[in-house]
Amino acid sequence: MLTWTVTGTAPIALACNSVTNSIILTIIPAPTVFAGGNATICENNPYSLSAATATNQISVLWTTSGDGALTNASSLNPDYIPGANDILAGTVDLSLTVTGNSPCLSISSTMILTVIPNPTPGPIFHN
Repeated sequence: MLTWTVTGTAPIALACNSVTNSIILTIIPAPTVFAGGNATICENNPYSLSAATATNQISVLWTTSGDGALTNASSLNPDYIPGANDILAGTVDLSLTVTGNSPCLSISSTMILTVIPNPTPGPIFHN
């Protein structure tokens, strides 16, 4: 609660009254978000986004710069399954956006997932 008191000044013969006014100031904690550190996986493995954290949010949403699939994009810790273009590119950005309580703004955090393709066997030569 904030209270403001104003007292006027006047000659001693005139008495000025004080006036007060109060307001309640509500402070809403801003959201925080961490998508997790950068990571590396092999192409046939899903990646668990278990290191992601968020606070003071009303919702979360994962997005990807690639063509892979998130098991549940609106949960804090889904799994990511790389797509064919992710494997060809070698990396994919995974971004976590949290929506804060009003009037707080949404914020995002991004991590880079490196996808290593499986080795491809070559021709076998013999003598």
